[in-house]
Amino acid sequence: MDNSKGAQAIRKAARMHGVSVAEARREIQLAIEQGMKDPAPEAQAFWRGYILSGRNPTPEEVIVYMAGSDTRQTHEVLKV
Repeated sequence: MDNSKGAQAIRKAARMHGVSVAEARREIQLAIEQGMKDPAPEAQAFWRGYILSGRNPTPEEVIVYMAGSDTRQTHEVLKV
């Protein structure tokens, strides 16, 4: 899954929730930022292993990454 698939997923989520793509992307970005602040060791390990080239990931990158990752680990980190 490439980043264009991530962008496509954001567009679809925006339509489903009746919000703009910009708002959906902003909400995902806020969730990423909150997740990165989580002090739990498993959350910190997840984000430490995911930070790209010293920069925070985009919403599209996170969607693509999580779509291809171990669902159980993702749920543990995100507390879903």
